[in-house]
Amino acid sequence: MALKKLGIGILCCISWLALGARAAVPADDTGVACNNRGVCKIKVTVNDSQTPCTVAVDKPDVSIGSAVNVRWEIVDSTRVFAADGIVFDADPPSPFNAVAAPNPNEFRVHDAKTHKGVFHYVVNVEGCTPLDPYVRNN
Repeated sequence: MALKKLGIGILCCISWLALGARAAVPADDTGVACNNRGVCKIKVTVNDSQTPCTVAVDKPDVSIGSAVNVRWEIVDSTRVFAADGIVFDADPPSPFNAVAAPNPNEFRVHDAKTHKGVFHYVVNVEGCTPLDPYVRNN
């Protein structure tokens, strides 16, 4: 019984640490406006000088005002997205739906903007450390 409680305690600590590793969301309602003719483009760069490689996005804080398609594109690298290239948190329920992308260095979703909020997501590039930016639906 004591081992079971210890295991539950360890899992709680790991979960708490994982949530604490998230990017902090600024209190203001700003962000890079992304309402570009129905397509919000986000560039993903890969730093291969580290092992595992790391990724960054040019818009880590995106502010969306209307329904829009969002396209992530890996630039200046031969790396490709993992099968689960962009994953939004399920809580709160996500207004984002994956859309087929024509190239392995692209990932696309449609933001139906069914409700407002801050939505964390994970960028998964094969062989790299995941990144956790967010989108604000205003």
